[in-house]
Amino acid sequence: MAGVAKRIARIMMCMRSKLGVEAVLIIIMGDPQIYVRGFPKYTTEEELRSIFGAYDDIREIRMIRDYAFIVLDTPC
Repeated sequence: MAGVAKRIARIMMCMRSKLGVEAVLIIIMGDPQIYVRGFPKYTTEEELRSIFGAYDDIREIRMIRDYAFIVLDTPC
């Protein structure tokens, strides 16, 4: 778990500095998810997958208006 937490913390720091977005880690039933908001409204799922996929494997992205849940493929 410590390795996963460090990697996710690094992802969230990069997102804040590069994109100016707010990112919060949540864990639902053992699945690490990153809640992201503050990205431009024209951002696509493919763009989020490209950005976050550079740091970890992504299982799913759920976009809802101006926020998204990015489910990582790394079990906790």
